[in-house]
Amino acid sequence: MKIKCILKNALKKVRNKYLFNKKAKQIAAWKDQSPIFILGTQKTGTTAIAALLAKSCNEEVTLDLLKSIKDPAWLLRVPYGLQPFSDIVAKYEKDFSKKMIKEPWLTYFYEDLVTLYPKAKFVMVVRDPFSTIRSVLNRLQIPGDKARIDQDAYTDLTNIKIWKLALDSSWSGRPSEDYITAMAHRWDIASRVYLDNQDRFHLIRYEDFNADKQAAIAALSTALGYHSHGDIEPYLDIQYQVKGKRDTDLKAFFGGENYQKIARICGDSAAQLGYTI
Repeated sequence: MKIKCILKNALKKVRNKYLFNKKAKQIAAWKDQSPIFILGTQKTGTTAIAALLAKSCNEEVTLDLLKSIKDPAWLLRVPYGLQPFSDIVAKYEKDFSKKMIKEPWLTYFYEDLVTLYPKAKFVMVVRDPFSTIRSVLNRLQIPGDKARIDQDAYTDLTNIKIWKLALDSSWSGRPSEDYITAMAHRWDIASRVYLDNQDRFHLIRYEDFNADKQAAIAALSTALGYHSHGDIEPYLDIQYQVKGKRDTDLKAFFGGENYQKIARICGDSAAQLGYTI
C-alpha cells in the first residue's frame, strides 16, 4: 500500500507539473495574439454587429461564448477570487481562438482580457439604458414597473439560470436591492468600462448602427484596420435575437419610480455617451 501511495503521489506531481507548464505556454501564446473582443450588455445589438462585422472583415467569429460553457458559475467564481480567469480561456480555447469574440458577459472581465491579451482590440456596443433594460425584460417577459419580482415565477429565469445574474449586480460590487436597480447598475458598469478606457476601444452606438447598418459596419471595419470589406447586404435583416417591443412608451413601461431609478444611476454615463436622459 505504501508503494502505491508513493507512486500515486509521484504521478500526481508529474501531472501537476505538466499542467502548470502547459498553462504557462498557453498564457505566453495568448500575449502574442490579437483577437477583437465585441463587448457591451445583453440586448444592445452585439450579436448582429459582431456577425456583420465578421462578414465584412471575412473573419471567424464566436457569437455566444456561453452557449459552449455548460457551467456559467465561473461568472461568480472569478470575481470572488475562487478561480483565475485564465482557466476559463484555457478550457474554452477553441472559442477564444477565433479572431472575433462576442460575449456581453466578458465586458465585466475587461481587465482580465487586457492582462491575457495585451495586443487585443476592443469594440464596445452601447444602447440607451431605458431601451436596453426594456429589451431584456421583454425577452424574459417581465414587467418593468414592479418594485420587486419573484424570480421563480418567470420561466426563463428558472430554465436559463444565467439570466438571474443579469438581474443581479451584487457580484460586481454594486447595489442590487431590486431588479431595476441591479440592471441599471450593470448597464452603468459596462458603460464605465468604455468611458474609463476609451483609448483601447472602438465605440459603436446601436442607434447609429440601426440607422445605417452598412455605413456603421464599414466605418467600424476600417477603424479596426480592414480596408477591404465583404458584401454584408444579404445579411442585414437577419434577426439574431428575440426582438423586443421597440414602440413601447418607456415611461409607462417602467412607471415613474423605476424610470427615475434608471435615470439616476445611468444618467452621467448616458450623457457622456450622447444620450439625453
